[in-house]
Amino acid sequence: MVIKKKQMHELVLKKLKRIILSGKYKPGDFLPSQVELAKQIGTTRSALRGAMLILAEMGIVESTAGKGTVLKTVTFPDNNISILYDVY
Repeated sequence: MVIKKKQMHELVLKKLKRIILSGKYKPGDFLPSQVELAKQIGTTRSALRGAMLILAEMGIVESTAGKGTVLKTVTFPDNNISILYDVY
């Protein structure tokens, strides 16, 4: 039996997905700074950055230098609604 070791950013991604699904932040809201968000989640900035890059690639957040990271308005076509529910 092979057990895949999870990368830290995958665990952080799971936590971020739960926060997004909880409704704590609404589309258009800016997320806290990386330092603050990492502290809230209890992780490193490096792991947080990895997770945020994945969310950006998925189109869930958008980061702008000097402004921060905003939760984008997300509409889910029927075949893509599971992207936030994937469990790693």
